[in-house]
Amino acid sequence: AAGQFEFLNEIHSGNASSDLCYIGALLASRKDKDTDKTIQKLEETVTVHMEGCGKDYYSVQGMIKLNPDFLLTIARELLDLAGTDPCPRGEPPPSSISKAMRVLGPVMDVAPGLVEVQLLLAKARFVSRDFDGAQQVLAEAIQGDPTQYQAHLFMAKILCEVDKYTAANASLEQALSHNFEIRESPAYYLIKANILERMSQWDEAVKVLESAMNLPGVKTAGSMGKTVLLADRAQIFLHLA
Repeated sequence: AAGQFEFLNEIHSGNASSDLCYIGALLASRKDKDTDKTIQKLEETVTVHMEGCGKDYYSVQGMIKLNPDFLLTIARELLDLAGTDPCPRGEPPPSSISKAMRVLGPVMDVAPGLVEVQLLLAKARFVSRDFDGAQQVLAEAIQGDPTQYQAHLFMAKILCEVDKYTAANASLEQALSHNFEIRESPAYYLIKANILERMSQWDEAVKVLESAMNLPGVKTAGSMGKTVLLADRAQIFLHLA
């Protein structure tokens, strides 16, 4: 893949497309494991892409050129680089957070009620320790669609972070009521265990984490064809250590 990319890069030297820039970002991330280079390439991708969009986002042709799905993909990559936990108190958030929020801007302009946009924006604010802002975004998402289980699940995580454990449990139950399949998700167990740990209910927390360990793909990567995020697996192992 790297060889093909270099070949294409040479052909399009000085006139690279946003797709080609994005491939360069993926190679920097997946192959080189170079965070700074990945961010640089993602920024370059956005610059090239937006230069070809113009400012008329609201017409049919403008929406096609804007390609919100592509921008959401870039924002997701930038947010992944920032991790899933709030930045340490008193420290600035990772630079990829502000860059992701800038990428989300045009999509929010044309589709402010899109759930994926709201979830990504909430994540950016959560990692930045803007817990009130994250809750506000999720509340708007839930108001627009009360069955949006991902918003309820994320709300539970935020409420736990701000020590509102009863409300966090209520949000977790709301998520479960709208999608029972989240009981197969390690994220559900991690949030539930975190709430119990913070309430000093250690034995119950251990039981929840042990249930998580029995999920396909957690104890043994790829078991039963299930792929579980490495970060989630690591969190479960660490909590049980």
